[in-house]
Amino acid sequence: MAVLVIEDEPGITDFLRRGLEAAGFTVAIEADGYRGLLAAQRDDIDLVVLDLGLPGLPGEQVLRRLRTTRPALPVIVLTAKDAVSDRVANLEAGADDYVVKPFSFSELLARIRARLRHSDQPSPVILSAGGIELDVRTRRARVEAGRWDCRPASSCCSRSCCAMPDRCCRRSDC
Repeated sequence: MAVLVIEDEPGITDFLRRGLEAAGFTVAIEADGYRGLLAAQRDDIDLVVLDLGLPGLPGEQVLRRLRTTRPALPVIVLTAKDAVSDRVANLEAGADDYVVKPFSFSELLARIRARLRHSDQPSPVILSAGGIELDVRTRRARVEAGRWDCRPASSCCSRSCCAMPDRCCRRSDC
């Protein structure tokens, strides 16, 4: 299982990498919100640990965009923001869990394992809306009789449109 840690504090990322790898996870690290969002689009990422105070793109925006492109991807917010209003706002924005720094690694690990247990249900491989079908894994789209391979950016936009057909998608959602 692969965990993406989007965190800009080197001490925390090193600590998380060592602990998660010792627990048997593959770990990817990104220290910037934009790069983290791009990395989270990869199909091999099973869970994201997300800091909110990131350079580039703030964690709250990363979370909102992830919910558009990968709605089933588990996201655990790991942040120093401890106000109840921050917790509620991020949980309502789509975070699956919220852990406040300083934190216990054993508790975070238990929360990661719990989220991955609940995400074991298969997510749809083929999304469809309005006569368009998108195979999420192969990034192959089909409209009526035609078929084509999508580039990663096109695949993200198509995934967003198929996942939420009743919502207007903006370029910033992709």
